[in-house]
Amino acid sequence: MILKLANKYRNIVVLSSGTTGTQVCAEFAKFFPNRYFTFGEAEGNIASSSAGFALRGKMPVIVADRDFLTGAFEQIRDDICESNLNVKIIINGSNSEEKKLADLLPNMKIYSETGADDLENIFFEYGPAVVFV
Repeated sequence: MILKLANKYRNIVVLSSGTTGTQVCAEFAKFFPNRYFTFGEAEGNIASSSAGFALRGKMPVIVADRDFLTGAFEQIRDDICESNLNVKIIINGSNSEEKKLADLLPNMKIYSETGADDLENIFFEYGPAVVFV
């Protein structure tokens, strides 16, 4: 789905965190190597970097493992949410603690188990959003 959206929206960049993010984004990296960045397990760095991309007019999409919000909560809150930046976070394998943390983030829109068509609609709404899949 991200590949289809990246063809449509040239400002999308993908930042992956963790092993799941890297596996999910392998095809994206193949077609858009200059719009794909992997950070490994550096959750705080990926959140702060995504804010920088958003400030430069890009639409960063973070693809991360289930504990991403726990590891980068302060950076997401301070760098992304308080500034109401257009950063989308896709979390694979969510849990109830992550969803509770997402509720604490200002300006954050929260989506769960969304379908492919719904995922595209999230990109039309400006501001931070997290999708639990």
